[in-house]
Amino acid sequence: MPPGHYLVIDLEATCCDRGTIEREESEIIEIGAVMVNADTLVAVDEFSTFVRPVHHPALTEFCTNLTSIRQEDVDTAPELREVIRKLVSWAEQFSDHLFCSGVTTIGIKSDGSVATSESIARSLPVTGT
Repeated sequence: MPPGHYLVIDLEATCCDRGTIEREESEIIEIGAVMVNADTLVAVDEFSTFVRPVHHPALTEFCTNLTSIRQEDVDTAPELREVIRKLVSWAEQFSDHLFCSGVTTIGIKSDGSVATSESIARSLPVTGT
């Protein structure tokens, strides 16, 4: 059965241009998500929150200029663990959603099962040529 919704997520992370924060030490500082109706491709709901970084709590000037996220935005934000709980709770309103990643060839269905890019493609409606 094809999914009724697609969950689209955008992340912003700590960053620097001077090598003071290793790329693999970047922390999520903002999560934005949109639930999209699979038939109409129209956004039906949104989720957005800042996230407080814990390993490198001070944003670099480079990061602020790149993302427009200010230090005071993240200082008062919840930590990632709490934000993930809120995101999952929000997404569970749409029991038939499919989360897809642009950097992998798999998706995670709302029931926790994994879908390959081939099975996702087979479930999509075919439109005229």
